Amino acid sequence: MLPEVQYDMINNLSTMKVLPYYARDRITCTRTAVHVHVHVRRQYFFITSLAFLVKLTHDMISELCSLNRRQLVLQILGLGLVITSALVIWRSLVYLTNSESPMVVVLSGSMEPAFFRGDILFLNHSKRSISVGEVIVFNIEGRKIPIVHRVISSYSGKTLNNTNYLTKGDNNFGDDTVLYAAGQPTLSTDNIVGGVAAFIPCIGRITIIMNDFPILKYSVIGILCFLVVLSRD
Repeated sequence: MLPEVQYDMINNLSTMKVLPYYARDRITCTRTAVHVHVHVRRQYFFITSLAFLVKLTHDMISELCSLNRRQLVLQILGLGLVITSALVIWRSLVYLTNSESPMVVVLSGSMEPAFFRGDILFLNHSKRSISVGEVIVFNIEGRKIPIVHRVISSYSGKTLNNTNYLTKGDNNFGDDTVLYAAGQPTLSTDNIVGGVAAFIPCIGRITIIMNDFPILKYSVIGILCFLVVLSRD
């Protein structure tokens, strides 16, 4: 593990500019070694997980072939019931929270120390006005992934729908004006997905790993479907 001071020097570009060339070369080499180490660990995790999934898939396919037709149809119907139940629960959460995305996962460290990468946030989009200091999730035109930041100021209009907001990440130096769409100095109510009502730490890291490795994600989904189909209960 890198010492704290050295780690700060590696990530501080202003410090790099004032260092002599031999120190800059050493820090650059250290940074490259860290990135290679992280990359190797990620690849090792991916390969071992894939090998385990291949073996598990082979065993489940063998068991699936041993089922008779009537058992297979009943198990597939059970899988459809599980999927339908999950969709009903999700749509119920959308209705109760009045938010198109009742749950989101924090993907960056811009809100540390309030929220860390991998935290799951539960949202609620009520009709009340949003107060300064509240953490919200919002969409920006041209960006696929919602952003989780804190409201630092609001500009009230004649109605609630005309209220505009300025946001900033707790761990960022400046506000979010550079993130907004061109010609949009603040957020409108239409941009807001919901306010953070509760959270669960770290659980969302599983989602982040699956997004980093799509093959792993689809393999896990397929295996879960097989497990439901092969269930004898």
